[in-house]
Amino acid sequence: MNSIEEAAIYDAAAKKWKFEEQVIAMAEECGELVVECCKLNLGKNKEGMEGMLEEMADVQIMLDQMRHTYFKPRDMDQWKAIKLRKLRGILLAPQQR
Repeated sequence: MNSIEEAAIYDAAAKKWKFEEQVIAMAEECGELVVECCKLNLGKNKEGMEGMLEEMADVQIMLDQMRHTYFKPRDMDQWKAIKLRKLRGILLAPQQR
């Protein structure tokens, strides 16, 4: 699917559901991903990685949709850069004992 088709889907979703409904849907998808991660970690996920991958896709769609519809992409990019710099600092820091 190309970016024009994705944008059309996101626009249609924004027309169908209010912002508040979208936020709840995003929280629900995040919760479902948490459940799959816990199942995998506890060895209770009979589907292996498939369940987690499916929920990751749902969360990514919601994130992309919210970014497209309600937020400026550069704002998200700025936050992502901040978080990546923080992670890099943690990874490059000398090991603490």
